[in-house]
Amino acid sequence: MANTRTKVEFDQESAARYEFANGHRPKGYGCWSFSLGRNGAWTEFRFQGTYTDGKKAAIREARGLGCDTVVVNS
Repeated sequence: MANTRTKVEFDQESAARYEFANGHRPKGYGCWSFSLGRNGAWTEFRFQGTYTDGKKAAIREARGLGCDTVVVNS
C-alpha cells in the first residue's frame, strides 16, 4: 500500500525571519500565525497556545488541506 500522507515541509528560514523581525526565536505561549501553501496559493492558520503545539497543528492542518509548505509569520 502506498503512503498517501502528504509531505509537508516547515520553512526553517521563516523562523529566522521571525527572529530578525522580533528579536527572539519563536517560542512560548501566544497567538501564532502560520501560512500554509500549495502551488503558490496560501491560506492562513492561527493557533492559540505554545509555538510547538501550534507548529504541530499547522502541519496537521496543512496535510489535511493538501498543502506542502508551512511558514511561521512574523
